[in-house]
Amino acid sequence: MQKKSFFIIGLAAASTLLLGGLSGCQTTPGTSSDETASSASSLPETSSSEEERPSSSSEKDELALEEVRITNREAVSDILVEEGATIQAEALPSGVPQEFSFKTSDEKIVSVDAMGRLTAVAPGKATITVTSSYRGVEKSDSVEVTVTNTFFSHSPVGMELSDFTHELDETNPYVVYGGGGFMFFRNCFGTQWYAETDITIDSFAAGELYAKAGLMSTDFHDQNGLYYFLDCPLGENNALIDAWKAVGINDRINGSYDIGQYNWPLVHTLSKEEMGIKGDEPCLRFGDKFTMGLLRDGGYYHLFFNGYHVYSVAPALLDPEEPTYPCFTANNVTATLSNYSFLEAGDPELEALLDEANATVAPTKVEIAQGEGGTINLETTDFRLTAKVTSESSTVIDDDIEWSSSDETVATVDERGYITPLAAGETTITAKASYPYSEASDTYLLKVVDGILVEEIVVPASLSLHETEDKALGASILPEGANPALTYEVEDPSIASVDSEGNVTGLKAGTTTVAVASSENPSIREEVALTVLPSVIDYRIPSYYAIDKTNQLPLIDYSHMDDEEDPYVSIADNGSGVFQNGAYLPINGSGTKWMVTYSFDQVSFFNGEVWGKLFVTANTSDGSQGVTYFVDSVIQSSTLGGWRDVGYGHWSGSTATGYKVGADFKDGQGVIPAGWRDKDHVPSSGSSRSPIFGLIRDGIDYYFLIDGEIAFKHSVDWVAAATPSTPVIGGFNAAMEVHDISFSADGGAIDEIIATYQA
Repeated sequence: MQKKSFFIIGLAAASTLLLGGLSGCQTTPGTSSDETASSASSLPETSSSEEERPSSSSEKDELALEEVRITNREAVSDILVEEGATIQAEALPSGVPQEFSFKTSDEKIVSVDAMGRLTAVAPGKATITVTSSYRGVEKSDSVEVTVTNTFFSHSPVGMELSDFTHELDETNPYVVYGGGGFMFFRNCFGTQWYAETDITIDSFAAGELYAKAGLMSTDFHDQNGLYYFLDCPLGENNALIDAWKAVGINDRINGSYDIGQYNWPLVHTLSKEEMGIKGDEPCLRFGDKFTMGLLRDGGYYHLFFNGYHVYSVAPALLDPEEPTYPCFTANNVTATLSNYSFLEAGDPELEALLDEANATVAPTKVEIAQGEGGTINLETTDFRLTAKVTSESSTVIDDDIEWSSSDETVATVDERGYITPLAAGETTITAKASYPYSEASDTYLLKVVDGILVEEIVVPASLSLHETEDKALGASILPEGANPALTYEVEDPSIASVDSEGNVTGLKAGTTTVAVASSENPSIREEVALTVLPSVIDYRIPSYYAIDKTNQLPLIDYSHMDDEEDPYVSIADNGSGVFQNGAYLPINGSGTKWMVTYSFDQVSFFNGEVWGKLFVTANTSDGSQGVTYFVDSVIQSSTLGGWRDVGYGHWSGSTATGYKVGADFKDGQGVIPAGWRDKDHVPSSGSSRSPIFGLIRDGIDYYFLIDGEIAFKHSVDWVAAATPSTPVIGGFNAAMEVHDISFSADGGAIDEIIATYQA
């Protein structure tokens, strides 16, 4: 970053120019200060040891003005802005009158009065001419005066132990500052300026735990200010820590603030990137030189560190129209300040810095904290909108948002964001960044109603369901009589979906949340923790299938699906006594190559049925075609008397064909294990857990499994080899618990089972 620097140069330490500020107290030789203030004559100085010899009238009449000479040329050739000096001159020979006139070549640089007293006005050069006239002869002498800007106050007010003796060094001007207050940049004020200085911390006050050094902007009365400083924690026992901690920004209120020994509110912390520190380099260490810059642009202050723009702030307590001074401020540290500079309005380098700062911090987004919209009623008196203004790199603290209402007959908004409702209807409230370099804004759709407002949404704390299962969320509003309309939104729509009525569908295993908001006032919202569990049950497929369209829905109970020891699904009579043609439990899987396994328990039969059947089917998605394998049972006196063998069949539409059941199977087929099919193993209660049955589909080949081994193969092309089908478990005229449900489409594992059977 290029910056304009003004250096104090020229005057040596031995100079009679006092850094505390020279006034018109210097005298011409042989005169007192009082005489100098009242007379423009400079008389020759005489020695007290010489005898005074009166001049004769003839000798004086013979004198002629030969020369005018400035006697303190070195002392007045370099002076500081707002300081002064007095020209000392003599006319030769010594007997001529010591009367002089003074003239400056540029009063905008240096002015001079009739006594030869100089006042430095602004940096630059001007020529001062001293003239004397005697007996028609006029002689003069001149000196070029260089005025150099001084940036630091030489007044001891608010400072301790400041050393300005090096301020005028030509090669390296600097000031050593024993910080305990503020050191003003002099002749530097306005509403648009930039102040910068290099700082090296030399030492800390004994016992100090938190040392601070940096820049400040303060008004003329030193009542309100902005502080931009580095805060250095020294740690316990005054052990120095090799890193600066943070940058602090603070509004000073009416001259009273709490800096404390340990804490000053910090509103922004410098990152290593903002400090210009790359990669793994350490943070700024004690003794390092760093550069701090403070750029004022009306009500906005932009902070620079080591040439980087790091932050912007618009302090509410500083009047954008009132000029302020930049200062160096420190507490309990001694610092060396060098390469100090000041830029004022109109300077091209200042304009470049403003462009850089505003390109970085101009607000790109305004967000109203209350969301996109909401509802109030005509009785509402305390509704307020607030907005956050953000930029690409930082947050611009800007309380002066410009608020407006598109329809002031419905509601008005004041400069603080407070809403006043006037009539039922809708209006758009706009929040616009007041930052002068941005058009960023946000809107809020405000509805005003004449009625009861929604105050609360009642929802369960959590909800769990399985993949493909549907459940109602069961949300409601309070108080009674308020608008009941709600909106629903799932945080992760890949895990679950929700419709406009609050019905949630599990899509895949995982956790997410469902947000429920009032349609009338979206700012009133609640969240429900949602867990989707893995499941082989497909809740999207109807849980029954009717060939003749006459059967009733069975009662299917999924409440035991999550039992840890023995999960199962119950299928029972619907109470109508009509349970013809089957109850179906669809499996969450399909394709042309798959395997499903299951077992049954708690079997009962209806309607005096003698032959009950428990089955697994390969069903096309529309139920129009299928291949079924079933276990056939025998009923004796309304209880289960024993199991027969496996039957199979297939159908198209409502036409069943190829079924083989009951006595058509011979013992030699051996599907039901010996002993298990024996009635002696059937409990008197009429229930018995079956083996693990299963069905493999592989194109047109179907394999019936029992306890993991293939017991029977059947090839049928009723369902084409390339047509996917879904496995369905169910029973004819039977109620049951279905246990050990699983589905797999692992082709490698399926091929291994088939290969074992074929071998």
